Amino acid sequence: MRRLPIGFSIIAVCIGCFLILFAGGKKDGIEEWKPLNSEIKEALGMEESTNKVETTNKDKSSEMTSATEKASEEKPSLEAVSHEKNENVKEKEQEEILSNTDTSGKININTADLAALMDLPGIGEKKAQAIIDYRSKNGPFPSVSSLMDVKGIGPKMLEKMKPYVAL
Repeated sequence: MRRLPIGFSIIAVCIGCFLILFAGGKKDGIEEWKPLNSEIKEALGMEESTNKVETTNKDKSSEMTSATEKASEEKPSLEAVSHEKNENVKEKEQEEILSNTDTSGKININTADLAALMDLPGIGEKKAQAIIDYRSKNGPFPSVSSLMDVKGIGPKMLEKMKPYVAL
C-alpha cells in the first residue's frame, strides 16, 4: 500500500533532477546575468595593492612590538608588583589583628572590629554586630563580665569567651 506513493515520489525526484541537470536553454547563460570577469580582475588588482599596504602595516606593527618589548623589559613585571601588593596587604592585616589583640594574644573587645569579634568562640556575625552596637551606644566595656549585657550572650557563652577576651 505504501509502496505506490514512495515509488511515485522517487520517480518525481528523478525527473526533477534530470530536468535541472539537462535543462535546455541558451548556451550563453541567463539574460539578466552578466559575466563578472572584469569586476574580478579589478578586485584582484585591488587585492594586489592592498597586499602592499598590508606588508607595510606588518612592518610597522613589528616595529611597535619590538618597542613594546623594550618598554616591558624596563618596567617591573606584573607578577612582581602583585606579589609586593599582596605582601603589603598581609602586613596591614597582621597590624589590624595586633591592634585588636593585646600582648597575650587576646582580642580587645573595646577596639576589635566585626571580623576579629567573629574569631571568638560562639560569636557569629549577628552577635559580633550586637557587641559593636552595644559598644557604640554605651561606650567601652568596663569589664569582661559586662559582655553579659549584650543581647545573646549569657553566662555559658561568657565562660567560653573569657580566655580569649581582654580589655
